Amino acid sequence: MHKSCSFFLAIAVLAFLSSCNDPAKTPDYSAQLMRINDQYDSALLKGDTVALGKLFAPDFTLVNPDGRLLNRQEQLLNVATSELKWESARSENVSVRVYGNTAVLLGEFRGTGSYRGNQLTVHERYTTFWVKTDTSWQLTAEHANLVR
Repeated sequence: MHKSCSFFLAIAVLAFLSSCNDPAKTPDYSAQLMRINDQYDSALLKGDTVALGKLFAPDFTLVNPDGRLLNRQEQLLNVATSELKWESARSENVSVRVYGNTAVLLGEFRGTGSYRGNQLTVHERYTTFWVKTDTSWQLTAEHANLVR
């Protein structure tokens, strides 16, 4: 009896997950999310904390490549006061997965610039988690790892 309950529970969970990603029920937000992701890259390139502040959800959390957790205020302050100056910053190989009002973007970030006058090149893989509000998509969490 217990096995049949587990089987039906598994079927119910699969049916729910399938309905969350049913193209007939979920609008295709992929192009919109790709534009927003480009806006994010542009804001990082410019050090534009006003634009970033609009993209970050109030409970935004970043796990940076060093493993540090930064909340919204800490990351905005980090961008505002950083000695890192980007010359180029862009995402590539980005895939978008939408689950109702939630989206996951997987991609690579490549950037060149300088830190304290020393040239640097960055190549990261990232995962970002976005939530659709009444008016926009907001970034709730991000995790980045350096590609070596």
